[in-house]
Amino acid sequence: MHESGARLQVSALSTPATADGFRLHDLDFELAPGERVAILGPSGAGKSTLLRALCGLERSSGTIAIGGHRIDGLPPHRRGIAYLPQRAALYPQWTVREQLEFAKSKSRKDVSDAIELLNIGSLLHRRPHQLSGGERQRVSLAKLVVQDRPVWLLDEPFSGLDPAFRGDFRHELHLLASRIRPTMLLVTHDPTDAVALGHRIGVLVDGTLQQLGTPEELQTDPRHRFVSFCRGDFSHLTGRISNGRFEADDGSCNVPAAVQSVRPVELVLRAGDIVPRTIDDGEPHLCDWTVLRCDRQPAGALLTLTKRQSRVLVLWRGAEWPEIDSTGHWMVSPGAGFWFDAATGLRLEATP
Repeated sequence: MHESGARLQVSALSTPATADGFRLHDLDFELAPGERVAILGPSGAGKSTLLRALCGLERSSGTIAIGGHRIDGLPPHRRGIAYLPQRAALYPQWTVREQLEFAKSKSRKDVSDAIELLNIGSLLHRRPHQLSGGERQRVSLAKLVVQDRPVWLLDEPFSGLDPAFRGDFRHELHLLASRIRPTMLLVTHDPTDAVALGHRIGVLVDGTLQQLGTPEELQTDPRHRFVSFCRGDFSHLTGRISNGRFEADDGSCNVPAAVQSVRPVELVLRAGDIVPRTIDDGEPHLCDWTVLRCDRQPAGALLTLTKRQSRVLVLWRGAEWPEIDSTGHWMVSPGAGFWFDAATGLRLEATP
């Protein structure tokens, strides 16, 4: 069993456009031995294409190295990569034990380790059609274990599971990875999966790696609009800037702008960026917004406010919270919020 995985280095990785127009553009990143990185992205971002290119199943340019040795010129079976596709790759005519014995044919691994780690002893005589979705995924992970390769690539490992079982399987995968410590790159569209399993999270949009950092870094410093969509309690308001002020398209918000742009922009606010207006605050930035929902939390409540077509989240820290359907005036804290180009999704830097 590997004490840990090997370093994975990728430089200038690109792929030709597919029939659907998907491609990768000059991806550069590195995973330390035993590190887990989750790649987030919308459908069509190139997540599966990335894994297939690393495996050698997709034509690509650039360099790929494992443990300091280039593998981009090698066929898939010689790259030292274990790959779990979206749909479990199990032979329909073979039992679980036969699947594992075949997977270990090029390694010295004892299948009993994988059977114990994944708790699949009761499944050994079954065939794939006799397994549930979660059982098929556990068998597929067992195959990765017996292959005994330093780098694991997992493509949407939770996509075929019922919501009730996703959490349990996520926990099993976390424990397995913590024990074996392969270098792991997994792709997902679910931020919960990414945060639970990734030491770092990458954001892939339109074939370009927009950001790669810890979950905390993505929360405090999103570099692309999609990052803020993935990270929870952010609110999004689209509008234009004129005379140093931002006005939402539906007229629901008017706030001083920290950037300059002649193009439509998107203001992204955290729940803590919006506060109730007091008498000395001046003209409110959000006037006559209605409380649509109140979710109680240990330190107060998370309010959902609405006006016209817009909604925002507000972290209410008071002992008593506003009533549902009540209206009020609200302020955006000075310097709060992130600004993005509405068309490209790229972060706009504040004007000095």
